[in-house]
Amino acid sequence: MVHAIALTLVRLIITQRRLLEWETAATSAARAAGLARSQGLRAFANGMWAGPAVAVTLFMAAFAARPAALPAAAPLLMMWFVSPLVAYWLSLPAAAREIVLEPRDRAYSQARRREDVALLRRVRRRR
Repeated sequence: MVHAIALTLVRLIITQRRLLEWETAATSAARAAGLARSQGLRAFANGMWAGPAVAVTLFMAAFAARPAALPAAAPLLMMWFVSPLVAYWLSLPAAAREIVLEPRDRAYSQARRREDVALLRRVRRRR
């Protein structure tokens, strides 16, 4: 906790860089424990076991009580059953893609950047 406070103060007061680089305590603990990549899907399944368990329980209850309701309930129960897989897939880091700009777009972007930097310098001088 002290490390996080010190790092935040250094970034805010001294360096003023990487201000948007934050990490939750849970992510930090998982990274420190080596759970981020080593267990992956297994860690998600252990953490979200209730979803598939409820889906199976409801499937068996519907099968025993009203088998005619299964065609309507099956899609929802199936989504509930595979929810840990979907959550794991959504939590994977996105693959970095290289963006290639056309020369016209690159010139426009550089002009905008120069204008933005000039504006920020003017604002900073006023303080």
